[in-house]
Amino acid sequence: MRLFNIVSVFLLVVLSTSAIATENKHAQFADTSIDNLYVANDGEVFLTFLSKEAGYSDDLYLVGTAGKILNNQTAMLNQQFSIGSFKAGTELIFSLFANDISTAFYSGKAQYNLDGISHTAYKTESNNSVIVGFEDLFNGGDKDYDDLVFSLSNVSANKLVITQVPEPETYAMFLAGLFLLGLIRRRKS
Repeated sequence: MRLFNIVSVFLLVVLSTSAIATENKHAQFADTSIDNLYVANDGEVFLTFLSKEAGYSDDLYLVGTAGKILNNQTAMLNQQFSIGSFKAGTELIFSLFANDISTAFYSGKAQYNLDGISHTAYKTESNNSVIVGFEDLFNGGDKDYDDLVFSLSNVSANKLVITQVPEPETYAMFLAGLFLLGLIRRRKS
């Protein structure tokens, strides 16, 4: 009986440890708050296939270009693809088409997806290198973001900061107002 208890405790510890390891396996890809991906500098962007944990056959596309980049079941580990040359600041939106359920999911903002849920998570590796993990199940599935994992070079993952610049009409109105104030002050004196 004592041996049975020892073996039972050992099995529980081993099983719970492996469950925790599996649960946290892709925790580094947990940043889903990023709006999208932007080209960092004028030039070519490279995509490197890193891994897949999906049972589904998923095709990866770059929105606005023709043809798929890769299929997660046939791409080879560390296989590199040139996705083109772009100007700095160009937004890159990827589409993952889950062939088994005939559904497309998009990188970036949650509202791009039919279920309103973000299907990508990101990890910034260096100044211009980002790892992207895709989830291929509707409603976020298991939210492990490991169904298709790839890295991008010459890309930044952040919210594009747009600085508002006053338009010429604003300056013209401001100068006209100053001119009128000057005229009124001159008449009073």
